[in-house]
Amino acid sequence: MLNLRELILVLKENDYRSFVKSFKKNKAEKFLLLTQCLRNARLTEEEIIRKLDLNANAYYILKFRVYQKIKEFLSAQLSYSKTDLYVNISLIPNLLYNTSKKEARLVLEQLEEDLLQNDMSYALAIVYSALKKVHAGSPQFFHYSRQYNKNMAYIATIDKAEDLLVNFNKTLGDYFISRNSELLDLLLFIKKEMSATSKLYNSHHLNMYKLILDISLAVTIPEIEQEEDEPIEDMLEAMNNIFTTFPNNPVYQHLDKVYQYFAFEYYHGIGIHKKAASFLETISETLPSFLLYNFCVFPSKILISKLEHYRALKKQHLLFEENKELIKEYDADPENEANFINYFKYLAVSAFYSKKYVDAIDYLNTIVTRLSIRNYIHADIEIKLLLVICNSLIEKYSVAAVSLKSVIRKTSEMEGNEYEHVKILCKLLKMQSYSTMQPFDKMLEMRDAFLHLNKGNYRVLEWIDFSDDLILSLGKPPGAEEW
Repeated sequence: MLNLRELILVLKENDYRSFVKSFKKNKAEKFLLLTQCLRNARLTEEEIIRKLDLNANAYYILKFRVYQKIKEFLSAQLSYSKTDLYVNISLIPNLLYNTSKKEARLVLEQLEEDLLQNDMSYALAIVYSALKKVHAGSPQFFHYSRQYNKNMAYIATIDKAEDLLVNFNKTLGDYFISRNSELLDLLLFIKKEMSATSKLYNSHHLNMYKLILDISLAVTIPEIEQEEDEPIEDMLEAMNNIFTTFPNNPVYQHLDKVYQYFAFEYYHGIGIHKKAASFLETISETLPSFLLYNFCVFPSKILISKLEHYRALKKQHLLFEENKELIKEYDADPENEANFINYFKYLAVSAFYSKKYVDAIDYLNTIVTRLSIRNYIHADIEIKLLLVICNSLIEKYSVAAVSLKSVIRKTSEMEGNEYEHVKILCKLLKMQSYSTMQPFDKMLEMRDAFLHLNKGNYRVLEWIDFSDDLILSLGKPPGAEEW
C-alpha cells in the first residue's frame, strides 16, 4: 500500500481543496482533520493521534478509510479512469509514461485488486508487468516479479483447461456422429485430466470449465453414468452460483447461454417439457450465435434435442417456417464436421415434418456432397436411411435403392450386433410392395421389431414417427420398378 501521507502531499492545491470539500460538506470532521494533519508534513504520527483523540486501533481504521477515499478521488482525476483501463488494458503504457509514479501505483494497485477478485489472469499479467516498472529500484520490484511469475504459471493452467475443453468438444462431436467406442475412452480420459487440472488452483474459472465438461458429457451421452459426478441439477446450480458471484465477468456473460442450453437438455432429458421449453425459448433468441460456441460446448446437439422436444409437444410442423430466420443468420462451417452434419440434418428433418421431401433431400445431399462421411458410421447410416425414406415418398425408388444398398453393405461388414435394428429397418424398406395386405402386415411386424431394438446409444432416426401411415406411404405401388 502506498503511504497515505505521500498521496495527500502529492495533491496539487486545487485537487486538495476539491478532495476535502466532500468531508466538509458531509461534516466528516475526523476525516477532514486527519487529512489536514497529514498535509502538514511537520506533524508526527503520535502528534496526529493525540490531536484526533483516538486510540491506535481507531486511528489506523480511520487512515484506511481516508486511503480508500483518496484512491477513488485520484482515479477520477485521471484523463482515463480505472474503468477505462479495466476495459482497455492497452491504456496502461500511457499511464506509465504520462503519470507520476505515485498515481500510477495507486491506479495499478486498484486494478490488481479488482482483477484478482474477478480472476482475470490475462489482464493481471499486464498489470503486474506495469507494477514491476513503477517499482523499479525498490524492494517491491521483487515482490511484483514473484507475483508476475505466479500469475503466468496460473495462466498456463487456465490455457491447459481451455485446450482440454476444446479437445473434449471436438471429440464429443466426432463421437456423436460416429459412435466409435475408442473416442468414448478418450472422452473419459480428458474428463479425468480436467478434474486433475481443476484442483491445481482454487479458481472459479477452472471450476467452471470442469462443470461445463462434466455437464456436456452427462447431457450428450446420458448412458454413461459417472458415480463421482454430482447430480446434473447440482452442477447447474454451481454454475449459476459462479455467475451470481461474478456478475461483471465478461466471459460469464456469454457462458450464460451455455447454462441455458444445459438446463434445456436436462429438463428435456427427464421429460419436464414445460420447463425445458422456457430455457429453449430463451436460447432460441440468440441461436445463430450460440451455434458458434464449438470451442466450449457441442452446440449443435441442441438442434437434435429440439427436434425431439417439438415432436413431444406435437408441434414439429412449425419448425420448417421457424428455421427460415436461422438459415438467414447462420452459415454452417464444413470444417466443423459434427456441427455441420447436425445442422443440415436438423433442417432436413424439419422439412420432412412439413412433408417438404424435396427440401429434405437437398439438405441431406448438402452433407453428402460437402463432406466425406464414410468414417462417421452412425451419421452415414442415418443420413442414407433418411434419404431412402424421402426418395421413396416422392417415388424416386431407384435413387432410394442406391442409398439403401450402401447401408446394407456397411452393416453387413460390421462385427457385433450394435446395428441389428438397422438391418431390420433395411429389410423393411426393401419390402416396398403392398399389392396384398400380407406384405404390409409383415412390414408392420418388422417396424415393431425395429422400434423394439432401436434404443440406447446406437438408436437411429429416433425423431421420426414410424406410424402405420408412414409405413403405408413407403409402399411401392404395384408395377413400379423393382430394386
